[in-house]
Amino acid sequence: MLVMHDWLGDHTNYDLILPYLNTHAFTWIFIDLRGYGLSRHHAGDFTCAEATEDVICLADRLGIDRFHVIGHSMSSMMAQNIATCVPERVLSAIAVTPLSASGLNLPDEEVQPMGAVAGGGYPIFETMALGSKGHYKDRWLGKMLINARYHSTPEARIGYMRMFLGTDFSARASGIRVPVRAIVGENDLPPFQKEAVDDAFRKIYPDFQLIECRKAGHYPMLQFPAVFSSDVQQLLFGATPTLHEGSFETARVGAQGRG
Repeated sequence: MLVMHDWLGDHTNYDLILPYLNTHAFTWIFIDLRGYGLSRHHAGDFTCAEATEDVICLADRLGIDRFHVIGHSMSSMMAQNIATCVPERVLSAIAVTPLSASGLNLPDEEVQPMGAVAGGGYPIFETMALGSKGHYKDRWLGKMLINARYHSTPEARIGYMRMFLGTDFSARASGIRVPVRAIVGENDLPPFQKEAVDDAFRKIYPDFQLIECRKAGHYPMLQFPAVFSSDVQQLLFGATPTLHEGSFETARVGAQGRG
């Protein structure tokens, strides 16, 4: 199981779900992309293609032939691209509060404040990223701000912002036979809500299912970790039941490409 983080977090976004994970059936690898967490020191172009190659290369180094892949928000695009590039290796792709393969299309007036967030100005973080409709404040929000500021580099945030605002591989992804699943938050921002995601993904993927996490916003793994873990594992067992002794661990991508 290869698990990736969102635009403003790193692998620690998943810390709260660890007690609820089934490690008898699955091995969980939590990946920090270039410029984030354990891979913070790795420079790069911060493109979808580069991240895809890094993750596939990591799977190769770990000796993982076939795998499920999970992406959150920004990295949901990487998860879909991995499934598109190596469909014979991907058992399922789970996209959490996701962007589709066509990326995020925003009017110009909304791109500028996102650039301020990417560069280190966070006054609109709560409105833009939490999608919680005011349910989460104070210390929880403070922790999210600290994570965003110190667990990634401005270069990575700016690069990946350009990626999800300017990348579209939907034509190439259209019709792939990999099971694609989505988990959305009931209280997330409109582009990430159930109707929008269902409409966008069903146009591309013939084998698609969606679960809505009630009362959650953009971070169900932090807001409702036990519920989120159950939803993920329900989707995994529904895609490809398997039995083996697993575990969980964190991993960083390498600075080199495949091979």
